[in-house]
Amino acid sequence: MRRRTREWIGAGVIAAVVGGVMVLAPTPDPYAAVLAEARKTASDFQLEVLADGLITDAEIDRGIAQMEDCLRGLGVEPYGQGGMEIAGQDAERCIQTTVGAIHELKWRMEMDPANKGMMVVIAECLHRHGVLPDRYEPADFRDKDVTVDPALGLDLSDAAVGDCFNDPRN
Repeated sequence: MRRRTREWIGAGVIAAVVGGVMVLAPTPDPYAAVLAEARKTASDFQLEVLADGLITDAEIDRGIAQMEDCLRGLGVEPYGQGGMEIAGQDAERCIQTTVGAIHELKWRMEMDPANKGMMVVIAECLHRHGVLPDRYEPADFRDKDVTVDPALGLDLSDAAVGDCFNDPRN
């Protein structure tokens, strides 16, 4: 009898420990693969930004300031007329090594935190606003572009449609 009691207690301790580990295990980051891919071609600055898996407004601001400094170093006024075309690839390098892809990635992570796919998130917004026809489900757009399906009949000048494309969290 004592042996059985020890076995049950031992089994209970193991179950509690395993269960506890499962409860304490971190939720997988839906952007882990995207961030890993971004790190492959990232500049030193971008690697620093991506290190913690978050992209803050302050980091974007730092990237913009670095981009502007880089462009000015080429003799280009960052928001002036025609300077980017004159500087060509050097100007493009200024952008790509600073804010480049991280600015878009930050926007995507904010708009689609679960990484369902931007078209799905936009379709969910269209659905919430009653613009997506009933015969469609947002998940139908995982690998499609909602703007190119003529059967949807989306009026791109409709305010709700525009809002969903600008900020699908609406």
